[in-house]
Amino acid sequence: MKPAGQSKRVGRRENRPWPPPFCRAERRGEGERAAQPGRFSRPCSRRGGGGWGAPGLLAWGLLTAVACGAWAGQTNAPAGAAPRPPRRLEAEELCGLLAGALNQRAGTNEGQWEVRLTRLWTPVSVPDEPLKVDILEPAFNRIATTAILRFELRVARRLLGSWQVPVEARLWREVLVAGGNLPRGLALKDAQLTRERRDVLKLREPLSDLPANPAAYELAEIVQAGSPLLSRALRLRPVVARGQIADAVVRDGVMVISIKVEVLEEGAPGQMIRVRNYQSRRELRGKVQDEHTIAIPL
Repeated sequence: MKPAGQSKRVGRRENRPWPPPFCRAERRGEGERAAQPGRFSRPCSRRGGGGWGAPGLLAWGLLTAVACGAWAGQTNAPAGAAPRPPRRLEAEELCGLLAGALNQRAGTNEGQWEVRLTRLWTPVSVPDEPLKVDILEPAFNRIATTAILRFELRVARRLLGSWQVPVEARLWREVLVAGGNLPRGLALKDAQLTRERRDVLKLREPLSDLPANPAAYELAEIVQAGSPLLSRALRLRPVVARGQIADAVVRDGVMVISIKVEVLEEGAPGQMIRVRNYQSRRELRGKVQDEHTIAIPL
């Protein structure tokens, strides 16, 4: 027998309308709440195993809170971590970056580079962070007064892209300049020289700096006033003169032979000159050792 007061079907769900009334009410109000971005309807749950349960309702609540905060323009990130808007890379800043890259490769003693664009530069959008330029072409020692530079632009380790631009380059350096007309054969210690800032890229020949012992050098050619001092304009001062009588030394192991010779051309220490045997009148070639000695090789 069945106990009194008990339904005929034990544990059976009651026949209830689906969806529940409150869900139908929310559906009717969806059109009104659509214009209110800060409100969400909660999910309907059925009694029994078909509902979301506590974890599902908790997830729905978190999602609603995050979405409402985003719609309201709120964020949990600190104010300082917000990315800065990009900026424009203008031609003046690009010239400074290119010149800085060249100066870094040249070093402090090689002069100061100056770069100017010869064609209109279209500004590009770059992050508002420190930029770095790497010059790819041409090679550093092949940059002339006018050149086309191909470079890469980076922010930290991120590559922004590569470009190539035609430029006019200058390399300013302090050089020795003649203060007046300097004659050939003038001792370097007596020459009137000053230092001026010049663009050395326009010079096709190597320049000369002041040697450690200026008294041992002289001018090998005439130097006009205002002209830079080139390497070919200097030479060691001759210590033997043409027509001078000197000692020629011939060494063969421990044996040393010394003879008198006549110098046929002037020479500085280390130079090969022509000499003539004072007795046999035979011409020889020897290396100048000092103002009195010439070594004759066998």
